[in-house]
Amino acid sequence: MERIQELRKQRGLSQAALGEKLGVKQNTISQWESGARHLDDKTLSLLADVFGVSVDSLLGRAQNEWLQPLLEAYLRAPDWVRHRVCRTLGIEYLRPAAAPGWVTRPIYRDPAAAGVPLDASPDWETVDFPAGDVPKEALFGVRIQGDSMEPAIHDGQIAWVDGREELSDGEIGIFMLESGAVCKRLRLGANGRALRLESLNPAYAPISGKALAGLQARGRVIGTAWPPDKG
Repeated sequence: MERIQELRKQRGLSQAALGEKLGVKQNTISQWESGARHLDDKTLSLLADVFGVSVDSLLGRAQNEWLQPLLEAYLRAPDWVRHRVCRTLGIEYLRPAAAPGWVTRPIYRDPAAAGVPLDASPDWETVDFPAGDVPKEALFGVRIQGDSMEPAIHDGQIAWVDGREELSDGEIGIFMLESGAVCKRLRLGANGRALRLESLNPAYAPISGKALAGLQARGRVIGTAWPPDKG
């Protein structure tokens, strides 16, 4: 099927890389693409999940012209954005499949400073992690920079975030300020509004008052992990 080759190349995958995600050998992928080997319904469904398309699209069946740009924009969006779209529409969200025993999550390349806020960036990449390193509720990860969240979160770690927009008093989350993105512990006042953002390291002063301008929660930190290349 030429469509498999087309979708594979669009996503920058080699035959070997696609084979790893599906748990099959490279020559099997080659046979599928050449038409020398047919795919059963289960394999078609799995391939569609890996590519993030419908089975109809995988088979090259006609789609409404207005729908294709929306689908392409959805597929380009970060994992947490796609999750929110599905949640808004009331449909189940299924992440792209990774190799057996691994899970794929988007990781923001620019770190959220655990010491000094950095400018936020939409620059992100998808990374495969051992399944045991990623909480099931994690929508995306953020690289942490600095030592202000020691001893719980270390410089260079990935903080796993669940995408919740409302956090309770005392919970650690990723927050957007006018000055950038930070990882801090939220403290609420008696009125339920944000009172301050605290570091766990007592060497750092809390963020409060005018410094909270533009405060938005990007999600609750529900775990941490070291990047795969650092073990």
